[in-house]
Amino acid sequence: MSFIVDAARRRQLDEEPSQAATWAYSQMRNRQRRLWMAVGLLTLIAVALTGTLLLRWVSARETSAVATSVDSGSPVPQEVVSSVPAPAVAEAVTPAETVADVPYYQPIESDAPDEEIFRTPVPLDAAPKAIAQELLRFQYSSHLYSTESDGRSMSVNGKRVREGDAIDHWSVDEITESGAIWDNGEILVEVNVLDLWN
Repeated sequence: MSFIVDAARRRQLDEEPSQAATWAYSQMRNRQRRLWMAVGLLTLIAVALTGTLLLRWVSARETSAVATSVDSGSPVPQEVVSSVPAPAVAEAVTPAETVADVPYYQPIESDAPDEEIFRTPVPLDAAPKAIAQELLRFQYSSHLYSTESDGRSMSVNGKRVREGDAIDHWSVDEITESGAIWDNGEILVEVNVLDLWN
């Protein structure tokens, strides 16, 4: 029996592979070839990108070295100066303002009266008692804040108001995230609407 099995195995080994097996083998070889080509191409791209980044880094270091040398007053090597673009060297050579040249106080130039320039809103609890009582009479039923001033509004005493609108002798100077800044012509008062919500 083993003689027959051995003969069958020898015959099978001596036969040429089938056409399907040959096609499958060639397809496998083609896939391997394409894979190695893709790996090689990606390696070339990675090397090119790394080289470009290294060149930029080296040129940036040379530019900063020239700027540092010019600032410290030490001589700059000629090969470094020739490798740096002309505008960068020209900018580094221009003298910078010293602290003594800049005035400590720069007055605001405006045609507006002084009290309008320096007016800052005060919180409701820091406002005079009579003014605080006037503003506490307002009843707030809605408050809408937006980053754009056109989208801001409030409901005060049942009336929809926007920035610039007035109720009695108070006008809405600004609608803030948490409330509003009211103006009576003399003082700006910031009211937190969320604390007074009705």
